[in-house]
Amino acid sequence: MLTFLVSQITAVGVAVGSPLGIAVMIGDNFRAIGGWNFNRGSVYLSLDRDFYVNSTTLHPMDAYMGFGGYAAGVNVAPPGEPTSLDLYFGIRVPFGLEYDVENSPITLGLEATPVVGIFPATRLYMFADLYFLFRFR
Repeated sequence: MLTFLVSQITAVGVAVGSPLGIAVMIGDNFRAIGGWNFNRGSVYLSLDRDFYVNSTTLHPMDAYMGFGGYAAGVNVAPPGEPTSLDLYFGIRVPFGLEYDVENSPITLGLEATPVVGIFPATRLYMFADLYFLFRFR
């Protein structure tokens, strides 16, 4: 199963913002981010299904909206305080713009993501990222 997932990776890069971490494209429409959530001081994982808008008006940029989820946990406390394993789950609805650099495998993007935290409490959050992807295909 893991070999199949790794073989489907079409791009790898960096997401800078909240969260800060590694961004991976799986196929053409799934985006995963693994990294650090500065808002909570915790490890962060997300997976979204992106829906791209085909528009000649935005060319050479692409717009997308997505739907997905996230999980966060392992809060790292300041020195002298204990680290805790607090789990958080929620729903993400990212909105983004991508720019594919001409004659290059590089994609630059900007994403704003409203988030509804479901567990342990229902809350609204806002995440934002700049990202850089290196496409393999």
